[in-house]
Amino acid sequence: MGIDSEFIPENTYYPQLALVQLAVENDCCLVDPLSNLDLSPIEDVLQSERVISIVHAGAQDMAIFFYRSGKPPKMVFDTQLAASFVGMGHQVSYASMVQQLFGVSLKKGQSYTDWMKRPLLAQQVTYALEDVAYLIGAYEKLAGELENKGRLGWVTEELRMYEESYFYLQHAEHPEKRVKKSRQLKLREQAILETLANWREEKAQEKNLPRKKILPDPTIVDLSRRAPQNEAELFSIRSVGYSMKRYSSELLHVIAQAKKMPLSEEAPKFVSSLDGDQKLLVDFLQFCLKAFCAQEDISSSYVSTKAELEALVRDYFSDSFTPENHRLLTGWRKDAVGLQVLRCLEGKMGVAYHPQTGKLLFAAIPQ
Repeated sequence: MGIDSEFIPENTYYPQLALVQLAVENDCCLVDPLSNLDLSPIEDVLQSERVISIVHAGAQDMAIFFYRSGKPPKMVFDTQLAASFVGMGHQVSYASMVQQLFGVSLKKGQSYTDWMKRPLLAQQVTYALEDVAYLIGAYEKLAGELENKGRLGWVTEELRMYEESYFYLQHAEHPEKRVKKSRQLKLREQAILETLANWREEKAQEKNLPRKKILPDPTIVDLSRRAPQNEAELFSIRSVGYSMKRYSSELLHVIAQAKKMPLSEEAPKFVSSLDGDQKLLVDFLQFCLKAFCAQEDISSSYVSTKAELEALVRDYFSDSFTPENHRLLTGWRKDAVGLQVLRCLEGKMGVAYHPQTGKLLFAAIPQ
């Protein structure tokens, strides 16, 4: 089953589901969630292990159904992710994928249309149906190519993230990490910020409002720094508008409680910084990673990040290097390019440029 959805994320905490598009065999249809239809049959199919649910960049779509049912979907196949394993690029758009696989140019003019308004316009209906019309065919082509390349297992392993509740809940577990400029605060101020951010998360869920409608990031940072004790001090803060007066007593209570919280007696754990040579080594490994991924027609962005390479170098030069602690050295990533990157880190493999062929050559270095 191919599935897509149109939703409005700006005005509520939980995105407003405006339309569901489905494709089964040769049929496509639109399901109107605004007409009080029971959507549980769709949710049952998503949670079935007998049906492959095909999406394109479907994290937000699946999150909507996860929050509706409280259960993660099963058997999700994401064509955007799969496309990155066959050389189609990182985060390829649906229109680009359809063009590359079928030679069809889709008209993309309704992305920011009002999907909550009824009746839908004819061009909206056409656009919405096209968004699922090629999903099953794309799945068949991509799965076949992945099978031929021996990579279907890699993609299947990566797609298991859709079956984990943590995949949808992770952003709510540590809301303070999403507050911009929060790292500039002192230890006590960070404790206040974390408490305020948790309060905001609960209030946003309760009211079904965007976080910024409850308390914008700059205001949380200002409140954490100033820690006002009464309304006069609270409203003397420039970023605190009088629209927040309805929450003033709650905010003051949250701040007062956070100021009484015992701070951890453990000294903060600072991540050791890399020295100059190690930073160059990270750059070298990043270059090698991209070269290996290019050879394999895999998007390097899915394989590893620079931060992960920095952690790998830092751990490698520590007293207890543990390869299994690094995503690059586990699962399909290890088989695809991880071991080659590790050999470069260990000084067992080098790279040279061949001026006649214009290609990079990787070769073992005699020990």
